[in-house]
Amino acid sequence: MSVAQGLNSLAMKNHYQTRVLYSKRRSNYLSSRLVSWHRSHIDQQNHRLAWKMWRGQDEGVGEIGKMIWQHQ
Repeated sequence: MSVAQGLNSLAMKNHYQTRVLYSKRRSNYLSSRLVSWHRSHIDQQNHRLAWKMWRGQDEGVGEIGKMIWQHQ
């Protein structure tokens, strides 16, 4: 009886430890996924902003170039 109880408690302890480990791993995984998604999202926003700025500059240069071309 005591041996069976000992094994049972050991199994329960093991089970609990693996569950804790799994939940920790899962939360780490989820947080890392969230961080990576957030990072990529910010990168996309920065890229869009840079693209808009570049296009705006390009259009501005085009306008200035047209003006200079007309004046010459």
